[in-house]
Amino acid sequence: MLKHWLGLLVLPLCLASAGAVTTETLAPGVYHDMYVLPDPNIVHVIRIDLSRPEYKLQLGFPQRQRNYTAKEGVSVISPLYEAANNHVIAAVNGSYFNVAPTDPGISGMLVDASGYVQLASYDTSRARICFNDARTMTIEQNNSSSAPTVTFANGTSANITAYMMARASNSLACYMTTWGATTGTTNQGVEVVVSNVTYPIKPGKQVSGVVTSIRTGTASIDNAIPAGGMVLSGQGTAATTLSANVAVGNRIYLQTAISTPDFYWCNFALSGNGYLLSNGVPVQPGTTLDPQTVLAWNATNIFFMTVDGRQASSIGMSWNDLATFLRDTVGATDALALDSGGSTTMWINGEGVVNSPSDGSERAVADAIMLVNNPTGSVFPLQDNFTAAGRTLNWDDKFKYSAVSSFSPIAPGGDGYVLTVKNPSGGMDSARVGDLSDTNYTVQAQIYCEYRSNVAGNGYESCGIFARDNGNQAFTSGTYHGNCYAMIYRTDTGQLQAAKVVGGAITDFLASRAIYIRTSGWHTFAIRCYGSAIVYLLDGSPVCAANDTAFGRGYCGIGYQSQFTSISNIHGTRADNFSAFVESIVPNPASLAIRLAAGPSASLTINGSIGATYRLEFSPILPTTHWTPLTNIFMFFTPSLYVNGQWTTNYAAGFYRAVSVP
Repeated sequence: MLKHWLGLLVLPLCLASAGAVTTETLAPGVYHDMYVLPDPNIVHVIRIDLSRPEYKLQLGFPQRQRNYTAKEGVSVISPLYEAANNHVIAAVNGSYFNVAPTDPGISGMLVDASGYVQLASYDTSRARICFNDARTMTIEQNNSSSAPTVTFANGTSANITAYMMARASNSLACYMTTWGATTGTTNQGVEVVVSNVTYPIKPGKQVSGVVTSIRTGTASIDNAIPAGGMVLSGQGTAATTLSANVAVGNRIYLQTAISTPDFYWCNFALSGNGYLLSNGVPVQPGTTLDPQTVLAWNATNIFFMTVDGRQASSIGMSWNDLATFLRDTVGATDALALDSGGSTTMWINGEGVVNSPSDGSERAVADAIMLVNNPTGSVFPLQDNFTAAGRTLNWDDKFKYSAVSSFSPIAPGGDGYVLTVKNPSGGMDSARVGDLSDTNYTVQAQIYCEYRSNVAGNGYESCGIFARDNGNQAFTSGTYHGNCYAMIYRTDTGQLQAAKVVGGAITDFLASRAIYIRTSGWHTFAIRCYGSAIVYLLDGSPVCAANDTAFGRGYCGIGYQSQFTSISNIHGTRADNFSAFVESIVPNPASLAIRLAAGPSASLTINGSIGATYRLEFSPILPTTHWTPLTNIFMFFTPSLYVNGQWTTNYAAGFYRAVSVP
C-alpha cells in the first residue's frame, strides 16, 4: 500500500484542534484515511470514488448465507465473498441484530444485487439507506414494504407470508440463493422449484420465472435452490394452494411494493439508527460518546467510517460530533449511523481489522457492508431475436414483465414473435440490458410504428429504444426521472424524435427537420454512441446527430410511455431483433460546393457523414502543403453550411478542403 502524509487540519467543532491524518491508497479511487484526534479519538475513513461503476456495495452474511446458524466477525465474513470477478477491498459492520449467537434476526430492510433479502416491514422505525443503479444514495424514514404476492399462470394470487424467513405452519415461503444452498425446511409440505427468474427482485417490479419441478412428500424437505432461481415452499394450507395452482412449465410472477419510490431501482439497502446528516444539515441529535460505524456520501464519494471508543486512546463520538466531523472534515452531505458500540469494525483486505473494537476483540455480527471491485461491463455483441422460445438476454424489467408473444404483421426477418413493453396500468415501462459502465456502442431494434390518429384525442404512446441510460431506467418519465438518449415514435402525430431525455424532459435534435411516419409498419431504429457523437438512424440511414456529453455511459434497451387517459387504448412498444454492438465508424469523404455571396464572403456547402467532424481548411493557392485550418464542422445534419467572410479582401483566389477528424 502507498502511504503518504497529509498534514494537519483545523476543525471548527468541539475538538480543540485536529490531529494527524495519514492516507493509504487501497485501489485506484479508493483511499483509507486515519485521523488521530486530540479528544482523543481514532477515526478510520474509506473514501470511494462514485464515478467508478466497478466499485459496488455488497452485503455479506455469516457462512455466506442469510440463513446462517452462527454469527461471524467482519474479518471472517468478507473473505467468503472473494472471487475472481468480485474482489473484496474493505468492509465494515452493518445492521442491528438479535444478540443470541444462533438467532438470525436482523433489524430492518436488506437489499443486495439480487434484490430484496428482507422487507422493511420488519422494522419501520429505523432509517434506511439506499444505493441505486444511478449510483446515487438516499435515506428514508418510516417506509415499509408490502408482503410479496405470487400470481400463478391461472391468474390466482397468494401472499408470501414468510419471505426469506424460516417457514412456519400454514405459511407460504419464498427463498432465493442468498438464503443459502437449500431451503432448510425440516417438515413435509410442497416445494416448487422456479428457474430463470428475472432478478433482481425490486419494489414495484414484476419478477417472473418458470416452474421446473414440484416436490411433494419426503421430497419436499430441504430442496436445493437453483442458481438464478428460487423455491416457493408451502406447508399446510399453503401447500394445498401450491398443489392446486402450479404445474411444471407454468410461468409465475412475484411482486412486492414499497411506500417510497426512491427504492424502486435500489441495488443495496440496509437499516441504521441515527440519521446524522441530510444535505449537510444535522438531523437526529445525540450526546452519548460511543464507538461508531457510519455510511455516508456526497456528490463524488461514498464513505465508510468507524470511530473507536470506550478506550483511553479513543473515547468515541456522539451523533452531534459525528454530524459535524462528517460535514466539516470528511466532506459528507448525508450520513446514517449503523450498528455501533462493540460491533464497530473496519476490515481491509491484506491488513485485517484496522480499528480497535471496544470489546477488546472483534465481535461476531449478523452482516457486513463490503466494498467490492466487481466489473460487470457488457461483452458485446448483445442479441435477442425474441423467438417463440422467449427472451434470451438477461432483461431487467422496470415494472411489468415484458413477454414475448405472436404479432402480425411480422417484422422483416422475424418469425412472428415480438417483445411487448408496456404497463397495462398506464404510465411508463422499460426493459433494459447492458451495464452502467458501457460507453461506446450502437443499440438497434425493429420497432412497430403504429400511427393512431383515430385515438389522438385520448392521448398517445411513445415507443422506442434508449441508450446510455443513467440507471433510472425511466425512458421519458418525469415522475421517475428519465435520463438517457432515446429514439421515439409518437403514435398520435407519427413524429419521430431523436431525443436527449433529462429528468423526463425531451430535447429533440430532429425538431428542426421533423420526420413523420404516418403509415403503420416496422422500422429499424438505431442510436450510435461513440464519445460525444450521438447519431440517430432510421432504417439504416442517419437522420441527425448531436455533439453531446450529458450521458457518457449507461444501459440500453426498449422503452414505453403512455399518455392515454383511457388505459384500454394501451398497446405498448412492440420490438423485434434487438442488438447492441460495437462498430468501427469510418466517415465518408466530404464533398464541398462553393457559392460566392454578395460582399466579401464565400458560402460553402459540406456534404458528409452525419455525426462526423470535418476540419475545414483554406489556401489561396494550389498546389500547396500549407493549409490554414478555419474551423471544425460537426455534422448534425447533411449538408451543413459554412460562411467564410474574409478571403476576398485578402486573396485573389481561394481553395477549400474538408478533412475528417478522428
